[in-house]
Amino acid sequence: HKARTPWFQKYAKFIRPEMEITSRVDPAKEGAKSDSSSQLDIVFRYAYRNKDKLAPGSEEMSQLSQLMEGLKSSDFGLEDPTSTPRSTKATTECSHKMEFKQSVGKRKSQTAEDEARHKKPFSAGCKHMQPLESMETKKTSEPYIGCRTVYGDKDLVMAIFLLPKGVAMPIHDHPGMTVASKLLYGMVEVEEYDWVNKSKKLCRKYSEKGDANEIKVHAIGAEYCNIHTFKAITDSAILDIITPPYDPTTRSPAFFKVHPTKNGMYKMEQYMPSEFRCFEEPYLGPKVDIPKDLLKMNSDMQIEK
Repeated sequence: HKARTPWFQKYAKFIRPEMEITSRVDPAKEGAKSDSSSQLDIVFRYAYRNKDKLAPGSEEMSQLSQLMEGLKSSDFGLEDPTSTPRSTKATTECSHKMEFKQSVGKRKSQTAEDEARHKKPFSAGCKHMQPLESMETKKTSEPYIGCRTVYGDKDLVMAIFLLPKGVAMPIHDHPGMTVASKLLYGMVEVEEYDWVNKSKKLCRKYSEKGDANEIKVHAIGAEYCNIHTFKAITDSAILDIITPPYDPTTRSPAFFKVHPTKNGMYKMEQYMPSEFRCFEEPYLGPKVDIPKDLLKMNSDMQIEK
């Protein structure tokens, strides 16, 4: 299969020189970072403010990608198990399970405000996501993918997916959606599939493998590499900004098996995975808020209606 072509190269003809991925975001345009404005705040506010303009190849996606590169797992209150000294006996294989048990214990001591904020996460809008309550009643010995929703509404979701070592997301699509993915820690193998002939279900494949320092932000869109998967080589955490998010009635994911062909393409076979184990978990990190001017604008529009 071919090495992955960065999305901004494929759309190079639509990108002006000043929009190159290496250019810096204009602080005056987005708002200079201050002591009270964390990198997480800056990323979320920029994404939300420009959610309708985010698409592979756009200036807004280029700038969002640069901002996301500055995020660390600690910005979300996550500990990076890969940074644990080798002499420490807290094994990385159990890190997600340990963190899950700790988070369940912490929930009992949360303030009323925090409990209200974490009680019913948006769950990335995916109907295949199972609630935390079902996780607590199941055996946790089998590996599973955890989803922690940092923020979610009908327009945009920011969520962290925790993948234990050796676990892969089923290959899935994002109908009419844009997704920007940032590896916060760990090492993963990324596979992306771009339709070559949708009627014949033929795709081209791009792949990349590396750790959080090697893999840059991946952006996929409605018409570009819309199908992907992540396989965790070590325990890994992936941040997704999704707009618009999945909707159980109008934007549900399709899952695929892939079959290589003689001409180097991949035949896509749709199926429903029985082994997919993805559960909601409480997000206990810093919260993010919609920019006040947009919040007021939304409120005014609702009053007019």
